Amino acid sequence: MKEHPKHKGYYASDDGNIITPSNNTLKPLYINTQYKTIVNGKRISYNRFLKECEIGRELCKDEVVYPIDGDQENRRISNLDIRSKSEHQRLVMEKRWQK
Repeated sequence: MKEHPKHKGYYASDDGNIITPSNNTLKPLYINTQYKTIVNGKRISYNRFLKECEIGRELCKDEVVYPIDGDQENRRISNLDIRSKSEHQRLVMEKRWQK
């Protein structure tokens, strides 16, 4: 498990769970088409939190975390990757145009 660089005491496990300082597991909440969680009173992206724990730094505003296999339910850290917002948007639009 790796600790989050900003939220001390919060850890991410390899299977995609967030562990709190009191050893509870945070569950993702489906809010506005995204999975979020509440850490220290702030609502943040669940997948983004997991990836920040893995790489040991906060992500830039221009970086997006996405599931490699396209399954939002698969939160294993090995399934999450980082793209720039522009690259992500281009690939999303290409997928839509193929339909």
